[in-house]
Amino acid sequence: MIYISKIRRNIWPLYVHPLPDELFSSWICRLANNHRVSPEILINESLNKKSPIKININNIDIEPEPNIIDIITKNTPIKIEELTKLFLTDYESNIVENNIPEEILFSLLFLNINDPKKSKRRIVFCPNCLAKGTPYFRKKWMLTTSIVCCECKSYLIDHCPSCYKPFSYWNSNKNSIQINYSITTCKCGCDISKFSFPFRSSKLEIDYQNYIDFTINNGFNDHTQYSFTYLNVLIFTASMIKNIIKASRNKKKLFKVYPDVIMDIKVPSNKWTLSDRQHLLPIAFYLLQDFPNRIRYVFPKKYNLKREFGQLPYWFEKELLYR
Repeated sequence: MIYISKIRRNIWPLYVHPLPDELFSSWICRLANNHRVSPEILINESLNKKSPIKININNIDIEPEPNIIDIITKNTPIKIEELTKLFLTDYESNIVENNIPEEILFSLLFLNINDPKKSKRRIVFCPNCLAKGTPYFRKKWMLTTSIVCCECKSYLIDHCPSCYKPFSYWNSNKNSIQINYSITTCKCGCDISKFSFPFRSSKLEIDYQNYIDFTINNGFNDHTQYSFTYLNVLIFTASMIKNIIKASRNKKKLFKVYPDVIMDIKVPSNKWTLSDRQHLLPIAFYLLQDFPNRIRYVFPKKYNLKREFGQLPYWFEKELLYR
């Protein structure tokens, strides 16, 4: 620990600032690696042998845990406002319709690609971005709606390109020994930042991602004043696509509007893989672009709305029910 007179307290000596749009787990891993320890060792060594804190890596980026936040703010110069921006709860104001715990939880799980009940955590990333400057993992990559990187015009991936296992940069070393590892190195030894994706994303996929990023960052778009309603409609439309083509008549209609459909996705929306979303979401976006014309043409009249998506906005629902 070193004493900083400006803030009048001792802090961890090898502090690093969070980078733009950095995910909390990415930042705390970089900070711990600077000190040559794992994140859990870094945090628990500050407790003076009190009961150690167990970090739940599956939930760590969703919302701040008060005990961890307290330790970090006491041992670093970071401000609480900066720290809370590293979590997915930073999106609350743009994705939550009603400020009640149930609605907040639903919206966060809706946007987060990971189900906290699952044992394995899947990290999504752009290898090209990781190869530029200091490698770190972006918060926006962890959203269900993120499928490509607009800056690199490259597909996001969610596994090591060498061993094909889910990638994780989290260092769970429990020993108080000096360690040094790269945040981009898989357990198999592959450096994911050196991987070059052989295909570039299409113009439609880039247009989709730019539109979604604008919608989430600003809280509105040209469809609606509330971004959460559009996101709900987008996922609902994508889910409907894979259901309506079971009838040959509807499949022909969809092929006329979007000839490149390849549909073999049978799982429900909450189990879609990154590959599933990369295929379905741009199609849903395309159908909504010329709203309501393409939706009216492709979707059968008096469609039975699925209530697992909650209450759909009237501007969308009326085009399915009243025509």
